[in-house]
Amino acid sequence: MLYKCDICGLHYRSKRLAESCLGWCSKHNSCNLKITIHSIEREQKKEKTDGN
Repeated sequence: MLYKCDICGLHYRSKRLAESCLGWCSKHNSCNLKITIHSIEREQKKEKTDGN
């Protein structure tokens, strides 16, 4: 199951991370790199650049 931040639209495998992302986005109107590095979209981008 994937969880989505309703503000920025990033997806996470963990509900806790999605909630953290949502909280940060709501409060700061930006993304937090320490949170977004765990997103599915980041994982997929890393796989493409690594050649996997």
